[in-house]
Amino acid sequence: MSSDIVERLKNDSEFIKKVAEALSTNAILSQLGVIERKVDYLMDIDKLVWEKFSENDKKFNALLEEIHKLREDLIKEDMRHNQEMEKMRQDFDEKMQKEDMRHNQEMEKMRQDFDEKMQKEDMRHNQEMEKMRQDFDEKMQKFRTDIRKDVKVIKKTLENLSISIEDEAIEFLAYKLRKDYNIDVNVISLNIQKVVEIDIFAELSDSIVVGEVKVRAGIKAIKQLEDSITKLMKVRPELGKKKIIRMIYAKKMTPDLIEECRKRGVYLTNGISDLTHLVL
Repeated sequence: MSSDIVERLKNDSEFIKKVAEALSTNAILSQLGVIERKVDYLMDIDKLVWEKFSENDKKFNALLEEIHKLREDLIKEDMRHNQEMEKMRQDFDEKMQKEDMRHNQEMEKMRQDFDEKMQKEDMRHNQEMEKMRQDFDEKMQKFRTDIRKDVKVIKKTLENLSISIEDEAIEFLAYKLRKDYNIDVNVISLNIQKVVEIDIFAELSDSIVVGEVKVRAGIKAIKQLEDSITKLMKVRPELGKKKIIRMIYAKKMTPDLIEECRKRGVYLTNGISDLTHLVL
């Protein structure tokens, strides 16, 4: 039988066609069976997936419910917290207001006490300063009075000393002219009102002696002497025709004055010894 089938498969096209259709049908049926099994498997998987989805939905809904409950609890807790914070803030504000009032009252009392103490201290200080000022004024008044008295005494002493030195210088020059030069001349102190005061003045036949008298003389004495001569020449121009003999009479003199008198030919003496020569 097998050989007949093989033979027919080789030579019978109709048989071959039927066999092919049968095989094709069996293959399709077999494939359909496979597909059906796969579809059943997929349906089982889909069922499991939907079951999982359903389970997850329940869990998700439960989670949402829990979140909603937590949110409500948080809102309530936040409200409670805000109420507590508001109460704490109000309590703190009240305490701070009371503390500020107490502090301000204490500061005001301290300021008043300080002002009172400062007023008392100022009064005491002013009284002490006034007493010190009065004592100082009294002492200064006494000091001024004593100074005026001393100045008067010193001025009187200087006047007497100047007069005595001028008299001494006049007597010295008259004596020297008479003794050394056999010249008897009137030596005076020349005072031309509002023009010049010359301590020593002597007029000879062909010369005049113009002198400055000092207790202590420095280089400025020469300038003072020259100024006196210039003023004298303005009011007594006729004396300009005579030789002018310059003289400085001083008890003490500086070295630069001695040197300058030597250079200028000024007669310098202290009444005891001559520092420069008298040249007529």
